[in-house]
Amino acid sequence: MTQQEALAVLYRFWDVYWQQATPIEEQSAQKAARRDVENTAYEALLVLTDSIHGNASPGGSHYLCDACYMRYADGHLYEDIGGLCELCRAARAAQPIPVSEELSV
Repeated sequence: MTQQEALAVLYRFWDVYWQQATPIEEQSAQKAARRDVENTAYEALLVLTDSIHGNASPGGSHYLCDACYMRYADGHLYEDIGGLCELCRAARAAQPIPVSEELSV
């Protein structure tokens, strides 16, 4: 898949997403088409990720940071967020814990 094809898939995904956002009864053909678009869109995201960010470092995550989507995640997972890059992990560590969360621990 080329970058142009990947971008086209993302636009197609966008169109299908908004069509599906309207509550209508789906036919099995619509469900199959939606699954096909979702799978192809995911492949497009991976192609764009590799072409824009280059290959992930060995031993690191092959996925982008779930907070900023600007850098590869560092390989550590957080239950409430997912994978974070080093900058987002450092920013999260620097944030004070809200009082409500301190009490529930």
